[in-house]
Amino acid sequence: MALTTAPAAPEERLAKFNELLVPLVAKLEPLHVALNHATWQASVTGRDEFVQESARLDAQIRTLLSEREPYLLLLALKDAGGVPDPIAQRQLELLVHAFRQHQLPRETIERMVRLEKQLERTFNNYRAQLDGQPVPDNTLRELLKVSDDPARRRAAWEASKQIGLEVVEDLLELVRLRNEAARTLAFDNYYSMVLELDELDETELFQLLDQLDRGTRPGFEAYKRELDQGLARRFGTSTGELQPWHYGDPFFQEAPTSGVDLDPWFHDRRLEDLARRFFAAVGLEIGDLLERSDLYEKPGKSQHAFCMAMDRGADVRVLCNLRPNEYWMATMLHEFGHAVYDKYIDRSLPWMLRQHAHILTTEASAMLFGRLSKNATWLRLYAGVPDEEARRAARATARAVREQLLVMTRWCLVMCHMERALYRDPAQDLTALWWDLVERHQLIRRPAGRRAPDWASKIHFSVAPRGGVGALCRDTSGRRLSDRAPVSARALRGLAPGAAVGDRGDAVGGGVRGFHHRLDRPLAILDRPDRPPLVSRSGRCYRGLCPRLAVRARFASSARGMGRRSAREDPQPCSSVCCCWRPPSARAARGARPQLGPGPATPLPTACTSSASSWIRCASTSMGCRARCGGDSTR
Repeated sequence: MALTTAPAAPEERLAKFNELLVPLVAKLEPLHVALNHATWQASVTGRDEFVQESARLDAQIRTLLSEREPYLLLLALKDAGGVPDPIAQRQLELLVHAFRQHQLPRETIERMVRLEKQLERTFNNYRAQLDGQPVPDNTLRELLKVSDDPARRRAAWEASKQIGLEVVEDLLELVRLRNEAARTLAFDNYYSMVLELDELDETELFQLLDQLDRGTRPGFEAYKRELDQGLARRFGTSTGELQPWHYGDPFFQEAPTSGVDLDPWFHDRRLEDLARRFFAAVGLEIGDLLERSDLYEKPGKSQHAFCMAMDRGADVRVLCNLRPNEYWMATMLHEFGHAVYDKYIDRSLPWMLRQHAHILTTEASAMLFGRLSKNATWLRLYAGVPDEEARRAARATARAVREQLLVMTRWCLVMCHMERALYRDPAQDLTALWWDLVERHQLIRRPAGRRAPDWASKIHFSVAPRGGVGALCRDTSGRRLSDRAPVSARALRGLAPGAAVGDRGDAVGGGVRGFHHRLDRPLAILDRPDRPPLVSRSGRCYRGLCPRLAVRARFASSARGMGRRSAREDPQPCSSVCCCWRPPSARAARGARPQLGPGPATPLPTACTSSASSWIRCASTSMGCRARCGGDSTR
């Protein structure tokens, strides 16, 4: 039988697939582990020998996946109907995507890897110059947050963009090379290729972006007017004279402090200890992860933050550059949200599947935890904020979360549209395009006469393609995971003083540990008929941003039943720019349960003592109603 011919019988196709899979994984697994270790060392130290070793191993893996005969057999198996075992079928699908992307000449692969590693090394080693001295990104970020001197702020903002000039030529060369490679594989461009091979429909994705644009624009415009008025008073200027450096983040992807400054609550605190205590309280141990992680600033070290699963097993690590403030507390919780997801993936799965099911699922886990640093209950229990102070700050912190969701969503629109346009036409005036998008989506004016490639200073264009898509997935799919694994006051009580030993938030850990479904259509998790729509039917409401919708916040007051839902489940129309959603109570009364991913509905458990409208809010968690609303379930 020819290598590219698939047997007719399903069992024979499965046997043929296993003949290919076993030796292939035996080659891929050690190469991946070695690559991850070299990449980790390169990120921590910035040393050339690790960068070169990382490039060599990366090229070796891609060359292995460029072999033609295995790819043709995989295609033949897929076209013949696949294989009968669902676990094997999923591996077949992933391998088809991986091989398809790398059907390139070895010379092209090596050039792409060389450029990618060169960009990574530049970002890792580069330190901006301010007053003739190298300064870390953390210092620039702090200046933009606290300085009241517009000239000083402008100098810090411009310093944060210096890296763009260093990388722009290499980045554009890489974009052109990636596009050439994608076109040889019958794709329009590299961006379209990676979306399709990551099982994201480009048309559907940008329809969702259009929805988010329409749905968040009224609320963002109102927020931005209020923010600009406050900034104008602070800096003694008019709102029409505000510049990008007047905002608290180099890219305005973080909302400036509003109403309450959370940083003092983290001064003189070890953020890793707070994270360890919290994750233990919700049934997710991270002590072993902390021991292998690298959390503080070093010369030559990457200035960003990421999580890396080294061996698709127990070795999971996080890189951070901690300082004792709320920004890095949120980053710690976010990155360890990725880490616990990776740690608790089912080890009985084959190696090909021992990774996040999709970017949506791991980003959902990260977002679920990352936003807690702005939660009053979390601050009281884990940051040691006094009860009365936490209660006074509760409204301001809830508002801070909503503002951050608005700001991040508008930033995602810039990133997604910019990256698609970059790969569609890298020869266009990208600097002008960048500021067009910033003005349109973030309502920030471009500085007069500025022609620097500021867009290229964003690391995601060089090192992490589809960064905007990942951020979008984080915020939207994270709210879906919040429905599955609610972090209620009952869960937060965890290791608080006086808590019973067994009274832990294991519902959260159980929800995250079970959130490894591979969705048939990944975008389906973002907008489903049994969940509040991301944008209402009127196109005006963005879930999570409406003040009235805040009554559905994850943390109910401890005084009202440790997370029990209030009797009024359906938010009423309010004066803010929204059209509030009502849960499908009739469906709940009929006993249909919302599903996370495909599968038949499960009847309402007869032992559930909560109301149907409450039950629909909690039934998607595998831990039963007790975890969410206080009702009992024998399910």
